[in-house]
Amino acid sequence: MQLTGHMTRSVFERCNIVSEGDLRDAARRLDASRVVAART
Repeated sequence: MQLTGHMTRSVFERCNIVSEGDLRDAARRLDASRVVAART
């Protein structure tokens, strides 16, 4: 929830996002995009 800023798990349950691997991949991609944005 910290990754997306949502206050509850409802969005994850509604969208059926349950894979830890998917969440790790999303965090890795978000970090990479922030690094690129910081350089520009």
